[in-house]
Amino acid sequence: MPAPTPLRCLFIKPKLIGDTLLLTPTLEAVRRRHPNATIDIVIRRGSESILAGCTAQNRVFQTEAPDTDRARRGWRTQLDLVRELRRTRYDWIFECSDTARGRYLAWAARGWRKVCNRHDIDQYGRVFDRVVWPAVFTDTVNFDWRDTHAIDGSYRLAQPFLDLPSQPPPLDYHAIAFDPRAAQIPVPPGFQLSRSRLVVHCGTRLASKAWPDDRWVQLVTRLAPRFDQIFLSLGPSEAEARLGAQLAAIAPGRVFAPTGFLPWSQLAALLQGARLFLGVDTAAMHLAAACRCPSVVIWGPASAVVFGPQSAHATIVIDNQIVRSPFPGSTGHDEARLGTRNSVEAVEHTADQVLAETGG
Repeated sequence: MPAPTPLRCLFIKPKLIGDTLLLTPTLEAVRRRHPNATIDIVIRRGSESILAGCTAQNRVFQTEAPDTDRARRGWRTQLDLVRELRRTRYDWIFECSDTARGRYLAWAARGWRKVCNRHDIDQYGRVFDRVVWPAVFTDTVNFDWRDTHAIDGSYRLAQPFLDLPSQPPPLDYHAIAFDPRAAQIPVPPGFQLSRSRLVVHCGTRLASKAWPDDRWVQLVTRLAPRFDQIFLSLGPSEAEARLGAQLAAIAPGRVFAPTGFLPWSQLAALLQGARLFLGVDTAAMHLAAACRCPSVVIWGPASAVVFGPQSAHATIVIDNQIVRSPFPGSTGHDEARLGTRNSVEAVEHTADQVLAETGG
């Protein structure tokens, strides 16, 4: 009797970098339950590098961000992606993004069974959506993703169909070796990572999540005596480069900033074993959770129910209050929220409390 063909699954989630990382517990659960399965994913281009410490997936397909010039001009690239997706007839296709873009990709891919969450289609969809998508997808679930953490949202799509455990595994990241050259961080000869290190991610592209530069300077100045080394994770903008230079000047020789983009794998290497991560609501926050790094996150307007850090030692600061899981829902959409409500003193106090609790 011939051996059964291994399961073939495609997960579609063309969203932000953090969303890509939050898909990995579902992939890991599928890999554990079906060790020989083919597990392919479609993600947004630029998100693939955060998967360096995640190995459950097989092939990684990339699609352009919908609001970029490259996406508007790259129809041929998108056609090539569809052709690649159609080379395999999948047993299961899971549309995990709750977006029209994800649904169209699921429609174009070849699969026996296709699964989506129909909540937004039923609640907010046009007549076209309510007529077409139920005909495209063979199976659906129905839940409001705004009441569900992003990890659980993807997991709930696959769990009943692939015989997975009732709960997803925790975020996890394989051990990564720190390489100063790869990290583009200039260090002195004979440099060794200290266990007493702080990792600071102070950059974000979204103004609603940002914290004022002067508060970062005050906070790092106050915290610097507590650590042997402080590593900065910065974005590519000139403003972030200027802030990095200010922070590096606080304690020359102990505050290290990359000269270029810090790869996600190297950020993970710094987080693994660090005493503390300090940052705003970004993909770096989720990476810290995956690396089991005690964390303090300065929170903004997003829903912490959906996007809060999933870690036993993660704490967020909202309205100068220390908040732990289970986190509250949306905290509003005040663009100046972080600048007006979360003080240096509140964040410093939270950092000291987390350090005391974790033996730091």
